[in-house]
Amino acid sequence: MIGAIQNTQRPNYTPGARPPQSVAQPDIGSSAPADSISLSLTQAPAPSAGPLAQTAARTAAALAAQNQGPAGPALLKVLTINVMFDSEEGVDKIAKVIEELKPDLVGLQESNQSTTELAERFGMHSLQQDKRTALLSRFPIEKVTDHKYGVQVTLDNGQKIGYCNAHLTSFPYQPHQLLHLPTGGGPYLNNEAQAIASAERTRGKEVRNMIADANSLNLPVIATGDFNEPSHKDWTEAAHAAGRHPIKCAWPGSRQWEAAGFKDSYREKYPDEMAHPGNTWTPNAAQNDPKEHHDRIDYVQYRGEGLKLKDIQIVGEKPEFADIVIEPWPTDHRALLATFEVGP
Repeated sequence: MIGAIQNTQRPNYTPGARPPQSVAQPDIGSSAPADSISLSLTQAPAPSAGPLAQTAARTAAALAAQNQGPAGPALLKVLTINVMFDSEEGVDKIAKVIEELKPDLVGLQESNQSTTELAERFGMHSLQQDKRTALLSRFPIEKVTDHKYGVQVTLDNGQKIGYCNAHLTSFPYQPHQLLHLPTGGGPYLNNEAQAIASAERTRGKEVRNMIADANSLNLPVIATGDFNEPSHKDWTEAAHAAGRHPIKCAWPGSRQWEAAGFKDSYREKYPDEMAHPGNTWTPNAAQNDPKEHHDRIDYVQYRGEGLKLKDIQIVGEKPEFADIVIEPWPTDHRALLATFEVGP
């Protein structure tokens, strides 16, 4: 499915109200990528456009009050959330998460029909990357990468950054294959070499294409998503010895990100995988469910000068598993909210 960008300006959203009607945008197809994505650009949302834009205006005012000027550091909030089968629990519940967290950039996974409605409610620009993945931005989208994993935006302080988002292939799912669960969607696996080979076949090309898109932007880049693969920083000898994971495994996806110079935000803040497992999969199963394996498969990766991680928080259903609790929690993944300081 060809991605479509919507750069829009919308009125304020009240939860429960009908979303505003779309407005016609000027066609600037001559500026579109060669595969005929149609870009529609307008001015960025005015401060009255919605709660997120109002927050941005207050941030800009605070920076000015500190005499930092337009080129000073800016705080950037980035949310990644799998909305579960196109907001199966209702778009209003996903909108509640966005409204409470007020992110500047949002990576949506398993979102298609939900994307436009969410963008309209919050006055955000959007890119439907494919039929299951999309991103929202408080800033106009200026460029789209070749494989549509990434975009370029300019922040309020004039700094340009790249933002990538993905929902990588979910089946076969190697943790379940290793546990000999039929939900793995493939043959059972018995050792690390088999798990690495299976993961590489399943999503190795996607990871390489996503990193290539990030490289093509030639900017500081933040990459989010449901990667559907654990991290080699979690499946360690210590975690295996404690019975947390069936084996130690140097998962290839996370190693590729590391080799490309990206930092795993959660492991940067919490380097001890035993003290802070950071599981995002899954809130919908009991911790002792023999048919499930709890794990960290959602990520915020970043790379580049001028990007400084200030905080990263898990968003979910209970304080035992999440730093920010939102009830009722509407999806089968916990979300991640990362805050960066972005400077020259």
